[in-house]
Amino acid sequence: MKIEGNNEYPFFYKYHKQSYIKSHDCRPIVTVSEKQRKYILENDIKKELVVYHIDGELIDNQSIDKCDYGIYTEENHLILVELKGSDYNHACKQLASTINYIKDEDISISQFFARIVLSKGRTPATLTSEEAKLKKLLKNEKLLKSSSLQMKEKLSDLNCKI
Repeated sequence: MKIEGNNEYPFFYKYHKQSYIKSHDCRPIVTVSEKQRKYILENDIKKELVVYHIDGELIDNQSIDKCDYGIYTEENHLILVELKGSDYNHACKQLASTINYIKDEDISISQFFARIVLSKGRTPATLTSEEAKLKKLLKNEKLLKSSSLQMKEKLSDLNCKI
């Protein structure tokens, strides 16, 4: 295993309790799901990935908005995933709050990716204030993606966009 508790992997160094780690390996497909909503990451470049359950586990403070899952990569990237009913604006707020929480913990992440999977389509398709805040935090609006019911992407595609 490459990802271990040292300064090269600051997020894992800070958060390495087995109680909130769902998996830590090089599996070819990583899936996180809730009800009908599903995010699928194809590990086509065979990288080591650590999957975290964030809401209620890694961040257990009920007064903090947070996303559902995080996938940490060898490149010190963090893919944050929110599986939501239909409230896109609240999902953006949860992702932004999670990013700010990590930054407030003084953890250096090379790149954040934000993913929202809704059970219902997003309407209307106008820019919300929470979405604008999240895009500003990400520093690149292409790092935010949303989908209905299921989102599937390749890890190699994420690495190309940086």
